[in-house]
Amino acid sequence: ENHACSILVITLLLGEDKTKTINQHKDKRIDAQYYMKVDQELKIRSMLQDAKIFVSNFDEVVSKLTENEIRYYREIVSKNR
Repeated sequence: ENHACSILVITLLLGEDKTKTINQHKDKRIDAQYYMKVDQELKIRSMLQDAKIFVSNFDEVVSKLTENEIRYYREIVSKNR
């Protein structure tokens, strides 16, 4: 559950629609890490591609944040601790 806070912050930045995929894949990663079957290579490749797209989109959004937006999001996160 270490990632729950990170996912909440990312949802704040990108919106629920964009983070739906990461939540689904978090559960799949847990299953894969502990219960992986040998014949899942295509599924893993698809998840990896989705992760790469998500990270690329996230990097783009974060790199375009203004100082005012950064302060705004920090305030929101601080209030929700």
